[in-house]
Formats: sequence, structure tokens, C-alpha cells
Amino acid sequence: MHETGIAWEILETGKQEAARAGSPLKTVGVRLGEMSGVVGEALCFAFDALKGEAGVPGADLVIEPIPVEALCPGCSSTRVPEGDLVLWCPDCGSPMRIVSGEQMEIAWIEVAGVEADAPLAREASAARAPLDPV
Repeated sequence: MHETGIAWEILETGKQEAARAGSPLKTVGVRLGEMSGVVGEALCFAFDALKGEAGVPGADLVIEPIPVEALCPGCSSTRVPEGDLVLWCPDCGSPMRIVSGEQMEIAWIEVAGVEADAPLAREASAARAPLDPV
């Protein structure tokens, strides 16, 4: 279950940012694409199972699901595929390419005593590259 390794990396990143702020880690927000290859429920389970061992037993994980979105290079239409993933443009019949929904990234980090829209929360979000599945 690669979600365990990913959860550990999320915890480590959150701890580093919290230490930089000099406050305990409170919450980590993750954007998780529907086609990221990561199961959200398994990631939450792993996060909860590991947070005590990581030294942040009170930390929470919030997942923001990101739907799949596809772009047609032929007519420039953008669609959210419904039902089975069919990536042919309904407008012109051209093959579409996925432009969103495959990502997994730390969106924000909240530490105790620092408001969510304070500079640390924005910096932590901007400073983090998307996580690669382990």
C-alpha cells in the first residue's frame, strides 16, 4: 500500500513547516486528483495510523478531491468526463487529453497559533512541489 509512504512524507513535510514556524502541526490539506492513483480513504487511514509515531498525534489530514478534466486540442473545449472515462470530444470527435485530476499536492499547512491565511500557510503551499507517489 503506497499510501503509507505518501502519508509519511506528508507528515514529515508538515512537521518541517511547523518547526519552521515554531508551532505544532495542526492540519495538512492535500489536493488529490481522481486519477492520481492514490486512494483517499487509504491515505487518511495511513495518516491517522502514522501520526502518533511521527510525533504529531493531534494532526489532521484534509483531502480536497480534484475531478478529472480533459481538453480537446482540436476545438479547445474543456470537459469533465462523466461515467466511463471516454476521452473523445463530443463537439468535434478529436481525442482529448487530461489537464487536471492526476495531481497530488500539499495545498496548505496549518500550524497551531497561525491563522490559515497567514503568510506561513501561503508560503508552505507555494513552497511545496507536488508529491510523487512512492
